[in-house]
Amino acid sequence: MSRTKKAWLISLSAFLILSIMWFMNKPQYESIYNKKSVALVEKGVNQIKQNEKNVLDNKWVKENGVEITHLPHTSNPLEQFTSKKGTIEYFFAVIEMKDINLFISSFQEEVISADLFSDEASDKYAVAEKLMKQISRNHSLKDVQYKSRKGILGTESNTVDLKLIYDDNYEAKITIDLEQVKDQHDTESGHDSHSLYVINTPASEMIKKINQPDSKG
Repeated sequence: MSRTKKAWLISLSAFLILSIMWFMNKPQYESIYNKKSVALVEKGVNQIKQNEKNVLDNKWVKENGVEITHLPHTSNPLEQFTSKKGTIEYFFAVIEMKDINLFISSFQEEVISADLFSDEASDKYAVAEKLMKQISRNHSLKDVQYKSRKGILGTESNTVDLKLIYDDNYEAKITIDLEQVKDQHDTESGHDSHSLYVINTPASEMIKKINQPDSKG
């Protein structure tokens, strides 16, 4: 075998190996949402509310008229929903829960404010409720499939691709940008701060993409 042919075969083999490795490491859609997600978020939210009640109902606090500005630092019942993937799962769970306050707080403040105040209706809670219904297509969402994107040097970016699947088997693909923020409670209390994520893509943009015929997967 000539040296030229041997070198060509080595190059071809290397190319095939790299192609296989790339394909195997290529992000794939992963199902991250179902009715269990809703139950877990509801459980975590209820636990937080109970923790708040326990502190506010404390006999010593009441007798001494202590003003509670923030709760004592404890484990977060919603810790599993603070990652990028968890943030998306949490977001669609609170939509199914029809919790307007949690829906609004899932967004970067300026982003959700722009959506709420672009509607002339004075009742902004009603506007938020309408946005939730449009994203979930009247609460008929049955599955959310998640795919991460790679950024510079192969690191995971803050942009994720989602495939939304509804009860009538309609599918829509949307892209959501996330923004990393610090836990304000940790910052104020002096504890090590934890990274959280909020949604930096307008709900109106999601809805527009969901309703586009070419968004169907």
